[in-house]
Amino acid sequence: MVLQWKERLTLSRLLWWLAISAVAICGVAFRSVGLRRSLWLDEAWVANSVTAGSWADMFWYHPWLQTSPPLFLVLERMTVGAFGLTAFAFRLVPFLFGLIAVACMFILARRLLTLRFAAAAWALVVFSHVAIYYSRSAKQYSLEQAASTAVILMCILYLERPAASRFYALLAVIAAGLPMAYPVAFLLPGVTLLVVLATWLPSSASGSRTMRWIGLARASLLAVVAGGMLVGIYLLFVRPNTSPSLYSHFDHGRGGRSFASYTVFSGHKLLDLLPLPHSLVDAGRFVYGAWTVAFLGGFILACRAFRNGSGKWIQVQILCGLPCILLILCDGLAWFPNTPRTSLFVLPALALLFMCDLQLIVDFSLRHYRRKWLERFLDVAVACVMLFLAVECVKLSRTFMQGEEEDVASAVEYLKANVQPRDILFVHASCSEQFKLYAMMDGWGDAPVQFGRTGWPCCPRGIAVSRGSGRNEDVRSDVYRAVPAVFAGKVWILYSTKANQVIYIGADQDAMMMNALRERGCLQEPTPTFQNIGVSLFDCTGPPGRP
Repeated sequence: MVLQWKERLTLSRLLWWLAISAVAICGVAFRSVGLRRSLWLDEAWVANSVTAGSWADMFWYHPWLQTSPPLFLVLERMTVGAFGLTAFAFRLVPFLFGLIAVACMFILARRLLTLRFAAAAWALVVFSHVAIYYSRSAKQYSLEQAASTAVILMCILYLERPAASRFYALLAVIAAGLPMAYPVAFLLPGVTLLVVLATWLPSSASGSRTMRWIGLARASLLAVVAGGMLVGIYLLFVRPNTSPSLYSHFDHGRGGRSFASYTVFSGHKLLDLLPLPHSLVDAGRFVYGAWTVAFLGGFILACRAFRNGSGKWIQVQILCGLPCILLILCDGLAWFPNTPRTSLFVLPALALLFMCDLQLIVDFSLRHYRRKWLERFLDVAVACVMLFLAVECVKLSRTFMQGEEEDVASAVEYLKANVQPRDILFVHASCSEQFKLYAMMDGWGDAPVQFGRTGWPCCPRGIAVSRGSGRNEDVRSDVYRAVPAVFAGKVWILYSTKANQVIYIGADQDAMMMNALRERGCLQEPTPTFQNIGVSLFDCTGPPGRP
């Protein structure tokens, strides 16, 4: 009987490791798709800043507010310098850090959870469509996820054994993480508190008065170093790149809600990080209620375990729960936006906290209802959930895997082959950064281009941009400035056809531009279609005002 039990246990662990290996392969495969696709708007201005003539121009990009952290920009510049000016080179750093985030999360989950719950927590991160998408985008968000995961991991290692070497390793990770990922600041209050509690709580392993004061000194050193770095980063990089437009952009979406109701709504938005079907997320109160009950139940059991002498679970509650609470509060105060990409840094904390609470609840239940079949049922249930997450990940990411988000590369290549020196190429403001990038990559330095001055997305430097600001008279004036009344020739227009661009501007400026040219007697000619990018051609060689 003992031998049979051991054989079953070995087989069970083997199956779990096979499942974990399959998750790892899928995670790498999903993140590898589309690394060479055309760079979209936000990626394009990051790429243009990275290729600026000097380091100063990169950190303070003249046309656009530079919201990317400095160390991320340095890594991007070094990578592009080594591998060349390609979309793959711009996305290589986020891709690698996306894999680092996945690896750190696996180590972290295994140190805290049993195998089945560690696998489930890891699958929530690996199959997150938000994490997958931004590990394939030339933006800093996968680095934020990796930095926060590394900080949590190093803090857990320090709490297990509060040695000097582990503390300085934690301090080094924080010092490297802050200039690479601003949201690491959300983890600092919890980390600092736990550095103190690691030696001051009655349940701590050290217990000596000397170690307690050493713990307090370490927490003070961490606060001074991290606080000094935050002040320096703010003065050198954040404050020069802020504007009222940026803060109004953060405040959008409140919809007249009170602070209390909006913070509840903001907390529910964190569900968007998880690879859950939209139908489940949109189920409303039932899902939110279950979500809340799980966290409250886990917190109560963690407090109960702490009273019984185990501080491990309450440490997880502080380390992983506090950043989520601070993010929700900052979103409610319009200090920092809680959107899927800007909140990606809390994904590891959220997944870990949820599975820790679930494990506490399940273990508590199993202790009261001792049935062997329950554990087998639990293994099957967790395996089914992992398979379900994988399927949902494919569904949610299918759009990005099948085609370009904005195929500016093909559009600019087509324009370069067909636009003549005497033509006019009018580039809408929503495509200006992308056109500059791909014209440079294609060596098209003499393009007869006129850049539009209306319909800016957030947030160009020195230009007041607000939602719903698109006006017909402004668009007409912009087109007539670029295309004089005496001009006789062909006019090309490059613009974005994404629906969210129209929603942000509050008007269909593409139609306004073309109507302005038609009123001058220009005739529209057929052109190819591109993914979320429009290219229109007008022949204005006839007499002005012709029908």
